[in-house]
Amino acid sequence: MGVNGQHKNQQLIDSVACYICESDIVHKEIVMKQVILESGWCKGEFLMSRNNLFGFRAKNYLRFKNWQESVDYYLKWQRKRYINIDEDYYRFLERVKYGAPGYSGKLRKVRYDLKCPCNR
Repeated sequence: MGVNGQHKNQQLIDSVACYICESDIVHKEIVMKQVILESGWCKGEFLMSRNNLFGFRAKNYLRFKNWQESVDYYLKWQRKRYINIDEDYYRFLERVKYGAPGYSGKLRKVRYDLKCPCNR
């Protein structure tokens, strides 16, 4: 990927981070790490062609009109399932079987420092 492609990708990562920061999603930094892990820093063609930042699927991978819709879907998903706000979020993700075995360990290794509020 050339310099322009890297710059464009960083802009997308920053836009996603700002959108998450401005949302009512809780544990925003962990959720942003999920975006990074699932979408390969928003470079994975399979999920990105579906605007599916989180790898959500029913029988097949879900498609969204835009990536913002996928974040909105995550918020609804989170509100429905994450009821005990005192529960460790990594433990919650394991309990609901989000991702493959070892998923939360992989998430913990993602190096990303979310900065909220965003400068637009």
